[in-house]
Amino acid sequence: MEQKSKIAVGLALLFHISGLIGMTTSAKPWFVSLTPLTLLLMFGLFLWTEENKSKAFFQFAAIAFGTGIMVEIIGVNTALLFGTYEYGSTMGLKLFGVPQLMGIQWLMTILCSSHLLKYILQLTNKTSRPVTFAIAAAIITTLFDVAIEPIAMDFEYWNWKDDFIPFYNYVCWFVISFLLHWINEHFFKRESVNTFGVILLIIQVLFFVLLRIILL
Repeated sequence: MEQKSKIAVGLALLFHISGLIGMTTSAKPWFVSLTPLTLLLMFGLFLWTEENKSKAFFQFAAIAFGTGIMVEIIGVNTALLFGTYEYGSTMGLKLFGVPQLMGIQWLMTILCSSHLLKYILQLTNKTSRPVTFAIAAAIITTLFDVAIEPIAMDFEYWNWKDDFIPFYNYVCWFVISFLLHWINEHFFKRESVNTFGVILLIIQVLFFVLLRIILL
């Protein structure tokens, strides 16, 4: 692992372990309020460790960010996507009811899921077509949302009507992430793997799963 990735992983572990401990104490509100800062820091570390910051990378980043914001605005204001939900105050400044940071969250989840799958394919010495890759990567992305959803309402990230998470939410996550992964692989394909992105996704999943277990 490169030095940059080691430093980034160390910082990610520091913030997530501190958050895991802090969110189970009386200081929970303060730690929860740091969520936007943590997300922005992780995004900054991802960009810092990304070797292939080409024009294509930023073109896809703009597509994923814009798509993330757009589908969330549709979802929050019409319930045509995901279901009936609304965002709390934790995630910061909103645009039409949607925190702008959700665009970054969508982008990061898509890119990290892609890097994780590429890492697995490299380990197994396998290749895949864009459609096959997009299906597998979309499954990883959707599973990430599965890990987040049970705990999100506890921290006012977002709230579901009647505290019920509909299966339709996961269907939408799969379809939208499939389209984004296919676009990325078909038009902007890059072979390099961002090791930090791979580890960050694993850290975040473990963070939310462990937090859910602790708070049960």
